[in-house]
Amino acid sequence: MEDGGYYAIKGFEFQVDKTIKEIFDPERADDEEIWIENIQDLNTDDFVTQVKYKETQEFSEYKIRDPILQLLNLSINDNGNRNYILYCHFTDKEKSRIKFDLAGIKSILKISSKSNSSAAHLEKIKTIESLNDLDIQSFAGRFTLEFADSYSPHFSEVISIISKQNFCVNSVDAVYYYAIIANYLRKLVIENGTVTKRLCDRKTVLEMIGDGKKSLFYGSFEEYKGRENFLKFLISNTPNLYKNQSNYFIFGDRCSGSSEQIAKAIESIVRKYYKSAVHDLCPPTFILQDGVCTNVKRVLVALDIVVNDGFEDLGFNENIFHRKAIVLRKLMSNRKPSDVLEDISFHAKVISRTSFEKLTASKLQPSRVLYFGEDEIPTLIPFSAFLVTDIHHNEVPSLVRI
Repeated sequence: MEDGGYYAIKGFEFQVDKTIKEIFDPERADDEEIWIENIQDLNTDDFVTQVKYKETQEFSEYKIRDPILQLLNLSINDNGNRNYILYCHFTDKEKSRIKFDLAGIKSILKISSKSNSSAAHLEKIKTIESLNDLDIQSFAGRFTLEFADSYSPHFSEVISIISKQNFCVNSVDAVYYYAIIANYLRKLVIENGTVTKRLCDRKTVLEMIGDGKKSLFYGSFEEYKGRENFLKFLISNTPNLYKNQSNYFIFGDRCSGSSEQIAKAIESIVRKYYKSAVHDLCPPTFILQDGVCTNVKRVLVALDIVVNDGFEDLGFNENIFHRKAIVLRKLMSNRKPSDVLEDISFHAKVISRTSFEKLTASKLQPSRVLYFGEDEIPTLIPFSAFLVTDIHHNEVPSLVRI
């Protein structure tokens, strides 16, 4: 059961990778639509593709009989306009493309009955026997069996394709963009119950990549490069923050750690902020999950970090929460104020997710929003944002570059 689920997921990821290859096919127009999980795994006005990933199986003709029969039946009502492709991987087959004549297709469709054959099997025999040679011949002329590489080299091929696009600088950036595109395609299938809405084109993907909201998703990168390299990549790609700008740090429910551990992560970020600080510093804002927020604030107070939470544990006051910090400049030897920060009325704003969502939107003016442990960028605030879905509390401070 577990193995079946594992290979089903891997097969779907293989299909996602194939979709990306089709999106960036140089012969395809930017606005040419590709349907996913519609009449088959992939289709356009020009082709229909079924994708099969058999990582542990060796090839034999009977294993492709059913998908070919499905494609053949689709072709009969297709007026001869589309090409049909079975895109598959078997452990004993190298990357190649094979065309068939009438005899070749009929050989694959060959089937026999036994005394204990199921009703479904007998119905399949009946369907095959009803086919005429003219329809099979027409299908054979438009059908291609394409053997693909296994998951890892196939993934590398997709990364190579992305790396050659104009928006991409190198293969490291390509993994970043892959994560964005792959997640978009997964959601397109999962969140659309209506199959006619499961369509995309290169133009839409390029617009999404150009959006100011950048996202990073962990799974594919870890498989490709490993956790350590992934974190190095994150550090190099996390946007620089400026102490005199308003920066929000939102800890989602997937940013694992206890209240004490999350408080320690926040302490590390705050200490970075106040190292060599000057008078125009803007205290950072932290938005936490309701279940840990109060305890995190208790730990921060014990660590001598003063927080402004708008008194949310007593009775939240939005006006107090939005107040600017009072700063005290360090005096020079001539008793004139310098630019160096001597003291400040509070070090950070810390608030629960529930209280944050009640804030007046027009009063929110962050320069940068960093989401940690969210599945996607929520629509809390329409500002430039950066997202890491799976991150541990002790990894967060290393991503904060000030």
